[in-house]
Amino acid sequence: MIELLSTTEFIVDTFPVLGKLDFGKWKTWATDEQKVINDFLLTWWTDMTKVKNYFDKEAFIEIYKLLEDINPLLDRWVISFDENKHSKNLSSCDQKSIDERQAVKQITFNIAHTN
Repeated sequence: MIELLSTTEFIVDTFPVLGKLDFGKWKTWATDEQKVINDFLLTWWTDMTKVKNYFDKEAFIEIYKLLEDINPLLDRWVISFDENKHSKNLSSCDQKSIDERQAVKQITFNIAHTN
């Protein structure tokens, strides 16, 4: 299900799918299995920031909740007006999308500076 969620426009929201990892107590699994999940989530996040022309706040929040560390997400989120699709499409976004992006940046800033 996680692979379908990451590779298609899966009709199920991110929350119930990724929530099953916590339900399955994935942090108690063997270390190599935890690493696979961790690596997968970070790779998926990195791909989303490069491919999607919008910010997927649900995926961001759910991945952050699973990893319990915001820094790897922020480190992989390259924001560049020359290269990043989010920035290129900013001029075509409506005001709500712009406001959401600003809110997410503020939240991530606040979280990063409270740890």
